[in-house]
Amino acid sequence: MRLAQIATILAPHLKTTPEDLQGILRGPILLKLLEGLPGKGPTSPTDYDKAEVARARLLLAARSCGLSGEELTTFNSALNQPPTFIGKHPNWAQGDGAIVYPSALHSIIRGAKEGETWVVELNFTQGRDGQRNIKTSVYWLDGDETSSRAARAVRLLDLHNGETHLGTLLCPASDLILPVLAYVVD
Repeated sequence: MRLAQIATILAPHLKTTPEDLQGILRGPILLKLLEGLPGKGPTSPTDYDKAEVARARLLLAARSCGLSGEELTTFNSALNQPPTFIGKHPNWAQGDGAIVYPSALHSIIRGAKEGETWVVELNFTQGRDGQRNIKTSVYWLDGDETSSRAARAVRLLDLHNGETHLGTLLCPASDLILPVLAYVVD
């Protein structure tokens, strides 16, 4: 899949043109966060996996919420790691006595396909040096209060680290990729 195809898929959901969206995706920050295989020659276009449609959708949503380039990199890093354990595990992650997750991005995709609700939680803090910091967690909302209580406990840890909690942003990851899920999964 080419970047132009990703832009064509996402443009109607972002109320923009594919050409304008492709220009945004080609920007220095977003382009380096999308994972693709280089073309055969130096001028050949990069080939992207279908999952990159979901990654682009989530990164564009975070960008719209005002995340800086460095914060988008932190956000993307969380998508590449296993999801955060908060509460219970979905049934598909449990098997043979072990809990196994693909990356958080692929967990969101698989969960959305199964009708689960996945969120990306961004906690903004201010350190003693005045610097704004971001901590990102990706987790499954299992439908009971366990997840929200555990998430609040994670935010309280900021206080123990001498940081001031500035705010929390919950990104509805499943809901954001649901309209484009047909392009992401076979």
